[in-house]
Amino acid sequence: MKTVIILAAGVGSRLRPITDELPKSIVPVNGVPLLSRFLMQVKSSSVKTRVVVVAGYLSNQISDLVSGFQATTNSSIQVIVNKDYETTNNMESCRIALEAGDFGDCIIVNADCIYDDEIVLDMIASNYSCVATDSGKYNDENMKVLVKKGHVYEISKNLPEQEGVNTSIDLYHFVKSDVDRLLKIMQGFYHRSDLEKWNEVAINELVKSSSIKTKDFIGRRWMEIDNLEDLKVAEDLFL
Repeated sequence: MKTVIILAAGVGSRLRPITDELPKSIVPVNGVPLLSRFLMQVKSSSVKTRVVVVAGYLSNQISDLVSGFQATTNSSIQVIVNKDYETTNNMESCRIALEAGDFGDCIIVNADCIYDDEIVLDMIASNYSCVATDSGKYNDENMKVLVKKGHVYEISKNLPEQEGVNTSIDLYHFVKSDVDRLLKIMQGFYHRSDLEKWNEVAINELVKSSSIKTKDFIGRRWMEIDNLEDLKVAEDLFL
């Protein structure tokens, strides 16, 4: 069984006033909350999965949405609350999730993204550690991935636009051995009280010791929704 970890603790301040009353992961795109859409995509996979959602800001709303989804789909979903969501970043949310169980292969995703069904299903069906990328886009706001012969050499927001630098679409698959390595890296940051780092900082450490490949989804629809302009683009893209 694979575990899907959905990181949904953030405030989403750049989506205000919508996020004054809603957590970012429940912001609707054409009437469908982001989290609901992703849960439905996971449910449609032929791979047996369990889902862990890490909530924080307005966590009761996420718990209510998950409870309703479970009641209608008979899905296995656990909600964990990062109580320190205001002073930590998504690496800490991911560490909390990974420490909640002895997981095998894992999908890790940020809840502020929307994807074509095929992207999600393809990543869940993966049998090796990989980062989902789009080689057809370069965006200063997104994480970038330096790729050599199909393998990840570096992941950072600061990589320049050049050959071999793809845009990460914030969707990751890791086999168990790499999940265990990633958790140890994250625990190192935790023990140093360095709690405001992105997940990708830990993943960048992981690629130095593990063979992490890429899956390029050039031409597929996806969007990271950080602000109101992004939301409008997503609604036009996913009519």
